[in-house]
Amino acid sequence: MKKLNSPANAAPAKEMSNTGALRLDQFTYSDYVLGQSSDIRCAMAISSILRASALGFGLCAGAAGAGEIRLVMVEQPGCAYCAAWDDQIAPAYDKTEEGRFAPLVRADLHMGPPEGITYARPVNFTPTFILIDDGVEIARMEGYVGEDFFWPVYARLLEENTPFEPALN
Repeated sequence: MKKLNSPANAAPAKEMSNTGALRLDQFTYSDYVLGQSSDIRCAMAISSILRASALGFGLCAGAAGAGEIRLVMVEQPGCAYCAAWDDQIAPAYDKTEEGRFAPLVRADLHMGPPEGITYARPVNFTPTFILIDDGVEIARMEGYVGEDFFWPVYARLLEENTPFEPALN
């Protein structure tokens, strides 16, 4: 597992369910992954292998548009953490590799998913960031504790769940 070299390693995150959602308030992302039982880590590895195999098959079969990756930000009026994300991340998001790879779609918590998008389970916290492939949820992050934590965790989420590969610096 690649170690994240960021001051965000000290930032909190807590696994909220066995579906892989993160609540950013108690442990680091590394603690989340390393703290899983060997069965869960094995299942995560198998899931990654199957996803990579499916992507490879789609490419070999000449599939047109292997999927449309989007990031849905579920928010609600009055959410201070949504406002912080808007101030700290939103101005640069579409200019980043991550933002170009997974363009942002905004959704109101009380209005349900945008048309053509399906969530794996209900959204209870704002902001919640849901990674979508061809209209279907493939991963999510719940909460926002600052830009130092958001970027490395989001990049990791993309790397583990999509064909995203960041440029080498």
